[in-house]
Amino acid sequence: MTSIHTGFASDYTARVTNHLHRLGWHAVATPDYIEVRIPIEAGAQQAAAKRGDRLYVWPTAEGMRWEIRSPGAPQGAGEVLDVPGPHYVQLVAEIDHLLGPAH
Repeated sequence: MTSIHTGFASDYTARVTNHLHRLGWHAVATPDYIEVRIPIEAGAQQAAAKRGDRLYVWPTAEGMRWEIRSPGAPQGAGEVLDVPGPHYVQLVAEIDHLLGPAH
């Protein structure tokens, strides 16, 4: 999942972004973060976002963190993202849950 410098492996991010695309989320990734564009329709965490904001997910030595911010805005501390395991589908499920329709 992550390398020694806490970056994402390229095959891991490719799987995550491809799966997110199949679920209807526009996502791009670098070794440092995954960025998911938040659509205008609000649901779950989307309600707190402004038009043009993105969800960012990045690895740390302690695990994953996430936050919603405008593109180009400085990275904050973020919140812990409780991913239950290393499989990419588990990260996709957590991202989809964060951004999915409110239940």
